[in-house]
Amino acid sequence: MSTRIAFIGGGNMATSLVGGLIAEGTVPASIIEDYGAVSEPVATAMVRGALRYSHADFAIAVTGVAGPGGGSAEKPVGTVWVAVASAEQQNARLYQFDGERDAVRAATLIAALELLLGIMDPD
Repeated sequence: MSTRIAFIGGGNMATSLVGGLIAEGTVPASIIEDYGAVSEPVATAMVRGALRYSHADFAIAVTGVAGPGGGSAEKPVGTVWVAVASAEQQNARLYQFDGERDAVRAATLIAALELLLGIMDPD
């Protein structure tokens, strides 16, 4: 998520932080090929894999284009999918953040924690 938590730049490789370790391969290559690395199916596969491998109560997964390069017309810089999950529920949301790399990363961190709080305490 961030250097404050664990931002991992991966190009087209979907990675997730599991129990303090980077776990590559939690997303089948076919999902990345079909939808692209920055997509809801990748984010949800990452969060389910993080939850499964970590045995944690909650997990967060993020996939996006923080910049300065890597954007496209379809997925410009600032496009971020955030997914959160517990054993009982899961939520994924698409965000479009403005700003340079650090601003996108900071906004992603806040969005991920807010989304996590939403499933931890839905009231």
